[in-house]
Amino acid sequence: MSTTLRQYARALYEITRDQDKAAAKKSVDRTFELLQSKGLGAKGAELLAEVERLDNEAQGRITATLRSAHRLDEEVVEKIEKMIRQRSGAKEVVLDKVIDKDVLGGIIVSYGDTILDMSLATTVDQLVEEIKN
Repeated sequence: MSTTLRQYARALYEITRDQDKAAAKKSVDRTFELLQSKGLGAKGAELLAEVERLDNEAQGRITATLRSAHRLDEEVVEKIEKMIRQRSGAKEVVLDKVIDKDVLGGIIVSYGDTILDMSLATTVDQLVEEIKN
């Protein structure tokens, strides 16, 4: 039975979570050498993303993306973060704010497997579909 990338990530996370920076770097280097020897060297970024996901999960932290057509007031952003915390049960939300002119107006929030699309562009698309039918 071969070891999956997720298993390597879990092992690396378990090994490094209580190590100081120097020891953690050694552990990461050794893991990358092992991946290289197994022909999985190109999967390094994927491995690190999985380790980060595991750390976020352990810390009660989620990463979310907020897309809007223009920069939002900080008060609005804070309300959105609070809503995400309440819906997800996360202790902390790391919010990546993206300006996307295709949104037209409103917002699109995504985290984990959840997408909350409250954009004007989607509303217009839905209206066009309803008119066609």
